[in-house]
Amino acid sequence: MKESSLLQEINKCIFHYVEKYKNKNYKSCWISSGTDLIDDLKMSKLQIIELLLELEDKYHININASPMISPSFKISYFSRLIEYAMRRDLEYGNCLLEYALTNVNCYKKYLKMNSHTIDDILWNGQFHRENDEFRCINDKYYELYYYGNMIYRRSIDLNGKFTFSLKSSVEETISDLQIWKKRTEWYGITTKEKRINFAVFNYVGNRLAPPTDDAVLDNKGLELIIYESAFTPQTAECYLKKIVDFAPRWITGSCSAIYNLSMGILRNREYLDNVSYIEILADNVISNDIMDIITEAFKCAKISVIVQNSHVGQVLMSCPNGHLHQIGNSLLLKTNHKEEEQYSNLLITDLINVIAPVINVDSFLLGKFNDYTECVLSVDKEPIVELLPTNYFDGFIDKNNNWAISAKLIRMCIELANEEYNNPFLGMQIVQRSSTCIYIFLELSKKFKEWEKTISNTVMANLKKWVLNDIEWNIAIVDELYPCEYTGVLSYYQNYSV
Repeated sequence: MKESSLLQEINKCIFHYVEKYKNKNYKSCWISSGTDLIDDLKMSKLQIIELLLELEDKYHININASPMISPSFKISYFSRLIEYAMRRDLEYGNCLLEYALTNVNCYKKYLKMNSHTIDDILWNGQFHRENDEFRCINDKYYELYYYGNMIYRRSIDLNGKFTFSLKSSVEETISDLQIWKKRTEWYGITTKEKRINFAVFNYVGNRLAPPTDDAVLDNKGLELIIYESAFTPQTAECYLKKIVDFAPRWITGSCSAIYNLSMGILRNREYLDNVSYIEILADNVISNDIMDIITEAFKCAKISVIVQNSHVGQVLMSCPNGHLHQIGNSLLLKTNHKEEEQYSNLLITDLINVIAPVINVDSFLLGKFNDYTECVLSVDKEPIVELLPTNYFDGFIDKNNNWAISAKLIRMCIELANEEYNNPFLGMQIVQRSSTCIYIFLELSKKFKEWEKTISNTVMANLKKWVLNDIEWNIAIVDELYPCEYTGVLSYYQNYSV
């Protein structure tokens, strides 16, 4: 399809959508250059997803197969989307690197001298751990960052080091679109169906806020949000009743949340027969023991695991055949080992993020690639990745209550202190010594050394407020983090209780 015809079809779809949602203030289908459609049309992210799916299904335009629009032709949100959506090849990865070397200060400083191909780089996230966002931003997009028009999220790598991600709503929506396509194609789930969302972090804009104790209805009543901090052994039965009354079609959340819900279902024999799909958000694959419990609780549901990364978001998704597929075509996945039969570090390049480029970042996951022809669902020839299990589970088992405490929930308590004291933390480790004894090791920036006691007290107060208070919490400020005694691997979660 020619560029002009493609744009006509997109215009037609947008006009249809504007009329549908009665946005009468806009006489033109296209908004001026550089503006964001989400803001201009006052649409939610889910509404944008619906629009893009309509673009593909109703008007028979496959965004993932559309002709490239030249880089100079950027008229609005959709032109950027089409321009970047299908770039997965190594050649574009090298072009992105050259672009970063020219326009992004951290790449200029660290890579310009000897790195001119993407194969020369093994980035361990150092740039994003120096608490200097400006050095990581494309020179051309400082204004977006200055006015708060970027999505900024602090996170943590699997090795325990704090980092952050920067992107626009365009990149985030492309990522969400790709995962929605998989939900629909593989599991029959659409944007119109009711869901339960077990959330850990509560963001107001780009600031982390304390979670609420009440379940929150969102997306015009289609989504019931339950914060994990409120979902406790004492409240589980009450929330289970709310979930039953809500009658969701599908449920998404961390492994610990889904596990706790499953245990509640089995104890109370309150089965959710209307749930057809469970989506587990994880750092790695899930152990068979945990999967068996979830499967027993949700006998009629299909289960998928989404493997996330702190820098780029969703990376891999398991299909109904049990294979981990790369989600969409906006990422370039590689390993740092030449022999494909062996597990090695999985490296990730985000091909659509030109605002704060992420090139060959170490995921701290060990993986290898399998032939996409091994799965009949690999219609887009997306890579199939086999991961070596390291940390199976994102929670701690309280043996007395048979309750899992999410590592992400503990991290939230630390992140709230991070917000309060303007990012003092460089790294963290959670070490479980027994079912009721957990140590938190915090690596502080040198300029906060005199604040050690105050910051530790704040973290301790958060843990007792937002996590189980019958746990023996121990907090220690350390100069550096150390690898696991058993595995020799540096990770943010270490379990010595088993």
